[in-house]
Amino acid sequence: MNAVGIIAEYNPFHNGHAHHLQAARALSGADHVIIAMSGNYVQRGEPAIVDKWTRTRMALSAGADLVLEIPTAGSVSSSEFYAECGVRLLSHTGLVSGLSFGLEPVLAPVELRETLWAVARAELSDPRYPERLNVYLSDGVGFAFARASALSELTGVSSDLLRKPNLILAVDYCKALIRASSSMEIYPVERSGDYHLSQDPVSPSASILRERLRQGEDITEWLPHDAARLLIETPLAAPLNSWSDLLYDRILHRDAKDLQQILDVSEGLEQRILRVLDHPMPVEEAVEAICTKRYPKARIRRILLRLLLELDREDPDVLKNPPYIRVLGFRKGSEELLSELTRMADVPVITNPSRQIDSLSASSQRLLRQEMLLTDLYFAHVPGSGKRRRAELTEPIIVI
Repeated sequence: MNAVGIIAEYNPFHNGHAHHLQAARALSGADHVIIAMSGNYVQRGEPAIVDKWTRTRMALSAGADLVLEIPTAGSVSSSEFYAECGVRLLSHTGLVSGLSFGLEPVLAPVELRETLWAVARAELSDPRYPERLNVYLSDGVGFAFARASALSELTGVSSDLLRKPNLILAVDYCKALIRASSSMEIYPVERSGDYHLSQDPVSPSASILRERLRQGEDITEWLPHDAARLLIETPLAAPLNSWSDLLYDRILHRDAKDLQQILDVSEGLEQRILRVLDHPMPVEEAVEAICTKRYPKARIRRILLRLLLELDREDPDVLKNPPYIRVLGFRKGSEELLSELTRMADVPVITNPSRQIDSLSASSQRLLRQEMLLTDLYFAHVPGSGKRRRAELTEPIIVI
């Protein structure tokens, strides 16, 4: 049994994602497509616009065979940790022989693969890289710029190319594969349009779609039929600013030493956070006030979300290497795939949390109970959702 994996957020699922699913299957020749998907919180540092079960339905209705959940601790981390968590999750299945991801059209396919592997190896093992990175960081530039500039020096790849968000993530996927000693092949799929600005019906920008959705606009043109229907039927999560009172409550119970325990807080950033949040304010206003050239908005938003979710003391190994596989849903006709997953996986496979939680290790139980609390918190900020407490235990596995 041969499967290709995709690491995704589907926030929301749109035509570009449907194209990627089809292209990944065709390029890899795989029998099945397995998705490692972020849960109710996403990597840019905010709640997903609709819940993870709705997004699972969207993916399955568009052709995915199996959807697995990336734990929240991994999904609201830096690009590097997010990639590592997703790759390790897919590796644990014992079924995935290839990884596919979307990229802007930057190079010919063969040259692109060679470039991604070369940049990943340089960042992981070139002894000159840390020194060159620190030289650029000492000039006060942000990490992304410093990283791209240092790697450009070492590999000859354009620094402008190395600053493209999807390419950064692709390099992080390759690094994660190298660290895991994985034999997975990579299958880049070309996407059209600008990463942030595209209104192309085939490959739109998810950020623009979310913005239009928040403004009450019709975005069904950019979504497959079933995804559009599900989006219309599902209450949207409130924007991050609706969490502002909770953020102030959280900061009242933290000091500088506590904040240092949050991932990505370093170099005195904790003091800046405390100075800005010495009085209540909207979360997005706090992001604007805290961010600098060195500390971009995405990093600050993730830090504040981790503070809101109290994700500040995870074991780094759990962050990068999920101790179980949580199945969110599968397609009818893929029952054999689910059976094979249960047989081949090298960590527990969870299909019914309420029945299986007591059989898990102490660390896995702790992580799953954390997900229960975070899901309850998510639905508390979804007006009209109708979800009760402990939805994590009561929501059935999705079968379409």
